[in-house]
Amino acid sequence: MNTSYRHLLTAASMVLMATIGLSATAQEKQEERKLQKAKVTFVTGTQPTGKEGAAMVADGHKWTKWCIDAPQEMPYHVTIDAAKAITPKAYGLVTAEDTHYYPTRNPIAWNVYGSNDQKEWTPLDEVKYDRRMRDENEQTYLFRIKESKAWRYYKFEFTRMTEGTRLQLSEIELYE
Repeated sequence: MNTSYRHLLTAASMVLMATIGLSATAQEKQEERKLQKAKVTFVTGTQPTGKEGAAMVADGHKWTKWCIDAPQEMPYHVTIDAAKAITPKAYGLVTAEDTHYYPTRNPIAWNVYGSNDQKEWTPLDEVKYDRRMRDENEQTYLFRIKESKAWRYYKFEFTRMTEGTRLQLSEIELYE
């Protein structure tokens, strides 16, 4: 295969991937490598315990998940602890290990808050309608935090899913 044809094929593949929106972009993966992932632990959340409880989003394993369908408890929330105050540059939401089979469970609207005492919460990010998260398993999607100061605790409040009220996420990550 000659070099010109190979370059044309590579360019066509890149256009196709951009058009159909495959998983997390190469740019997101490069950004993720530049950032330092903070170690977090679970504090509290909607339906915290059980095989697919909220605590699973901070266990460090992409093959476990938080899966909830409790419309009476919406918005769903999770609070995580960074162990010390950090200034976040981004956070990551990781799709579950079976998202491909259950495509309507990704969040599309949420709020993120920071606190140092878990009493007063400061808004850090508000997402009203974001469909970047694709129906692919165990993919990390980065969301930049525009401006922030150092916080120890982070609360994620999920207000809307692709369809219905069932939400599932594998991990919630913080990046410094």
